[in-house]
Amino acid sequence: MEKFPFSAAGFSALQQQLYALPDQQLSVEAENVKNDFDAWMVAHFALNENQVIFLNAIDSRAKALVAFETSFAIGNRLPVLLVKADPPAEGDEQGKIFWPKSTLTAAWGTNTAYQASGTLEINIYYQKLV
Repeated sequence: MEKFPFSAAGFSALQQQLYALPDQQLSVEAENVKNDFDAWMVAHFALNENQVIFLNAIDSRAKALVAFETSFAIGNRLPVLLVKADPPAEGDEQGKIFWPKSTLTAAWGTNTAYQASGTLEINIYYQKLV
């Protein structure tokens, strides 16, 4: 699979490619996200060295959440959006803030088939360090 730019357009293009896969192949992709989020990201996005360093540094608790939610969204062909601020100008000292925001949900009942819905939004912003 080709690598996509780490941008909103790149996320969208990757989803189009993934969601065209047969269910079994898509399920494998979803499991790969959940089992090794970092490796999956590096395999699917053209990340620069600083982005890989940041990815590796994300707190394991936050990473577990985003890995599970991304896996759930992909496995159910739900939208995953990237909301990413422009990086600061060279030389401006900034802190990067990462947080996933989700409306993902699943429902099942004895008289109702399984249904998954919602959106995962992955936010990346910068904060001026003082």
